[in-house]
Formats: sequence, C-alpha cells, structure tokens
Amino acid sequence: MEIKSQSMAVGFKSVSVKEHDTLWSIAKENYSKEFQGSLNDYIREIKRCNSLSSSYINAGSSLV
Repeated sequence: MEIKSQSMAVGFKSVSVKEHDTLWSIAKENYSKEFQGSLNDYIREIKRCNSLSSSYINAGSSLV
C-alpha cells in the first residue's frame, strides 16, 4: 500500500486514499502511540474529523 502524506498544522496530516485502502489499513499505518486511545478510537477520530458516517472511503479522496 502506498500512502502519500503531507504534514499539516496542529499534528494532522493529509492522506491520499489509494485503491484497495481501507479505513482500518490507513489507521493502522498512521497510528501513533502519542494518540491517547486504541486503534478503534483512532478510527473513530478519523471518521469524526472527516465527517464520515460510515467506514467506506473512496480512492482518490483525502483524509486528515
């Protein structure tokens, strides 16, 4: 899986969703122990920050 990312202010980074990426795979790749919570909590935070109502993501879109 190739993840192209750019650093953003306040500790967020932008991730370009590639074909066959899942929210789980992106979260697992970018999860940091600095995040105060589990991987599932991290996924919920990604969904909240990106206004996602489901775990479905589209190739070509960007997530923070």
